[in-house]
Amino acid sequence: MYYPVIIFMHICAPGTTPYSTTISIIMPKSYFWVCIDVESTGFSRTNDCIIQFAAYANTGPGFCSYVHTHTSIPPMITKLTGVRQSHVTNAPPFERVWTMFTQWLDAQRQHMPPSIPTVLVVHNATFDMDMIIHGLVRGGLRPNVITDTMPLYLDSLKLARRVFPRKTTPIPNHKLGTLYQHCNGIPMANAHDALADVEGSYAVFCLKKKHVDSKSFARVSDRWNKWFPIPPQPPRSE
Repeated sequence: MYYPVIIFMHICAPGTTPYSTTISIIMPKSYFWVCIDVESTGFSRTNDCIIQFAAYANTGPGFCSYVHTHTSIPPMITKLTGVRQSHVTNAPPFERVWTMFTQWLDAQRQHMPPSIPTVLVVHNATFDMDMIIHGLVRGGLRPNVITDTMPLYLDSLKLARRVFPRKTTPIPNHKLGTLYQHCNGIPMANAHDALADVEGSYAVFCLKKKHVDSKSFARVSDRWNKWFPIPPQPPRSE
């Protein structure tokens, strides 16, 4: 039985659409959890770009790709992430990387029943999700490239704050590296490398997933609407 991480998927009540204002969440017995992470040229959702994207699902090798950007990578970002200008010069653009990611995801799910929903798990999800949404919009893609298959996401940072409250847990913060060391007793290798981060994030998430409930999920369409309003869907024909 699979117990993966679902970040961008959720289940709508009968008769609702992915863009409806209300949603009824049914908690299946199993999920396909997919941890994702991005590295970027900076911390501005609107001005900075993704330079590395990674995903991990514990069903085989993870997915990781550098991402082409026309902007220069600041020295402080190279020092933090290890990503250099030479890594991204000939890398694919983000819209192509996203297509490669969805193909990888399909391969991970090929022997899995369709009834098991996929959920994306993201540490500090608002930043990563915003970077992804802006990257897809710059590439000319529409919201259905996420909402059709991954309508929900889960912020593992918020979950960690609930599971490991600082008042009762001897940790200075809820950064991924701090949580990894607290849970495993050793430092996390290659922090801020996207692939290392998603592998570490999955290991930490597995210790917290029993605390996941319906309130742990958020809708991708809501996050997309914050920046780029989604036109209402036409009524369904009977």
